[in-house]
Amino acid sequence: MTSTIGGPSLRRRRGFTLVELLASLAFVAAVLPAAMKGISLATSTAGLTAQQMTALTLADNLLAEVVATQTWRDGAAAGAFEDDPLYEWEIDVTDWQGAAVQQVTVTVIWTYRTLHRQVELSTLVYSENQA
Repeated sequence: MTSTIGGPSLRRRRGFTLVELLASLAFVAAVLPAAMKGISLATSTAGLTAQQMTALTLADNLLAEVVATQTWRDGAAAGAFEDDPLYEWEIDVTDWQGAAVQQVTVTVIWTYRTLHRQVELSTLVYSENQA
């Protein structure tokens, strides 16, 4: 005779039944692909964001250098960054509302997963000798 007074039955077993185990596996099989897709998307976005930040920093530094050294007066130019050959740059100088003010635009171009990406920064400079 089994006593159930004061505690659980001695015949009760601990663990999962086969139905519970199969239900758990089916749930994991349904959720896991969606979770992996989310992780993949997050990783991809983080990689692109890091490259965009690098491109913006390179463009900002190049624009500051071009304005400070007044090499923008030489006109349009293009090249690649020596320290980071993944990125290429272009400089364009155009008149802005008259000949006394010039718009200097620096474009940094790179390829991310077979797609061409670019960032562009511009500033205005006063051209004293052309006024």
